[in-house]
Amino acid sequence: MAPDGRSGELLIALAAPEQSEITAIESGRADFAWVNSAHLALVAFRFDQGIDWSDFPYTPHRAEHPSGIAIDDEPSELLLRVVLVDANTGLVRAVRELCWPAQFAQVARASAARLWESPFSERAADQEQDRLYTRYRTTADLVRRRADATCVGMHTRF
Repeated sequence: MAPDGRSGELLIALAAPEQSEITAIESGRADFAWVNSAHLALVAFRFDQGIDWSDFPYTPHRAEHPSGIAIDDEPSELLLRVVLVDANTGLVRAVRELCWPAQFAQVARASAARLWESPFSERAADQEQDRLYTRYRTTADLVRRRADATCVGMHTRF
């Protein structure tokens, strides 16, 4: 997530992605879920007809250029660029831009801002991630039982 809280990028690396996975990124329904936790957030995603629920840990402290996240008084959408890369070759196989709806984006921004304001411990974040993965055996289960917010990615209006 960019420091202004208005954009972000999701990089998905798959070994030799199949055409169905490429098509799913390019045009499939995109579902997202945000899971708040004390030391990190888990961001879950799926693209129908090709990529089932997956997730990744998020904290602004691990960003390339760590900084706080701005929160607007008026909720706004977040522009998300999704990039599918062939992990074997490094070649970009698909790119798509979509939006997180304002309500979902606001949950993500508030979570990121809270995480930024909290003291960061890599060990605590790793332990919390392990606890979540132990309790919820699959990402689908995590989303169904623990998500703080869910949404369907929308076509961009930017």
